[in-house]
Formats: sequence, structure tokens, C-alpha cells
Amino acid sequence: MSSWRRQKLRTLSSRGGGVGLWPFRKPSLGRGLFKPLRTERCILRLGGIRDTIAYCEEAGRYQIAQWMLNFPSPFPVELGRQRFRASWQNALSDRAISLVAIERESGQLVGGVALNNIQVLPEPELAYWVRQSRWREGFAREICTAMIDFAFNVRSEPRLRASVLAGNESSVGLLQRLGFQPFGVETTFAEPYAPTVGMALEDLVSHRRATGMPLVAIQLHCWHLDRETWFQLKR
Repeated sequence: MSSWRRQKLRTLSSRGGGVGLWPFRKPSLGRGLFKPLRTERCILRLGGIRDTIAYCEEAGRYQIAQWMLNFPSPFPVELGRQRFRASWQNALSDRAISLVAIERESGQLVGGVALNNIQVLPEPELAYWVRQSRWREGFAREICTAMIDFAFNVRSEPRLRASVLAGNESSVGLLQRLGFQPFGVETTFAEPYAPTVGMALEDLVSHRRATGMPLVAIQLHCWHLDRETWFQLKR
């Protein structure tokens, strides 16, 4: 790809202009144009500025944020903009692939799906969420299936993992239907957003400045899915 083309992509990515990335060479994501993933009802693409308000409003609802390690409740719009800018840079450097799910018929943002920690963990980590008003309509399984197919068929990943907070039985049921198997409990450290300690983000910032409050230890129930298992389920 020409240097002019690469610079154009970087400029568009920094502006959230609706252009993504597509791998010319597996498994890297930073070598060309991204073709959004399509499902029966949705388009999965990198998020942009136009998605910010809906994203923050829906992802910041307590019913969703309580199960996500890095979703504050409420979700500040400026933080949403920062997350979208970071998602483009993460995709360019192949650190993470974070996509928004847009319903084709209505144009409504229905959720998000990601492959996180691509260069940090032994296998990429699947993460997902669906707006509360569209629960129990099969969207979570639909967008996760598309991302898993992408991970195994395009990126040729040998295995994926997923992590669930204790009590999130809906996600446990989804992972089981997708073929994931449990493999243990891990402890991680995360910023104590409102879902974790019942504190609003603005209060948290002030409190941490005043007290130097450390990160919070959280236990995660871990699951994994092998490429071979997925292909067998798809037959």
C-alpha cells in the first residue's frame, strides 16, 4: 500500500470517518481497507464520532455496565470519544479489534463485540454487549458468531477465550451455546467504576486524587473455545 494511502487511512481513522481496516496478510489488521463484517441483521464496523452518544447512553446503563470491567455508569461522552479514537489505533497496531453492531434495517446501534488483548494474552479475548432494549432477540449470539468466524477463518487463531463476572448467568449460557468450555477462575485488577463499588465516575476521580485509591481486585470466570471445536459445531 502506498505511503499516501496509509496516511489517508490514518487521517480518516483519527477522525472516525467510517473507514476501517482489512487484512491483506493474515493475521495483521493494519495493512489495508477494512470490509465491515455482515450478519443476517447487522453490520459490524469500527465506531465513529456519530456513534458516540448512543454508545455511551446504552453502554452506560447500570444493567449492562455492572457486568463490564471498563464501562462506567454513567458513561461520559468524552470517554466514549476517547475509546473510539483508541479503537482505531488498536486496530492499526493489531492490539484489539473493537466493533459496533448496527442493525441494517433501522440503523440503530444494538451493541458491540471485540477481540481484546491480542498481543497480551496467549489467545484473543472475546467481549460483547447488547443494548438492554434489544435483549432476548438473539443479537448477542449473532454478533459473537460473526466475530468468532472472523477470528478462526480470517485470522486463523487456534483458540479464543472469554471472561465472565460471577452472577452473569446470561453470558454463561451464551458461551455454552457457542461451544466455550470453562477452564478456571482468575483474579485481575480493574478501575473501580460504579458497577464495582457503587461510585460515579466523577466522584471516583476526585476520590482517587484525594486518597490514591488503588485498583480493585476482581475474580473472573474464564472460558475458552478451540478452533476445531467451533468447526465441528458449525457442521
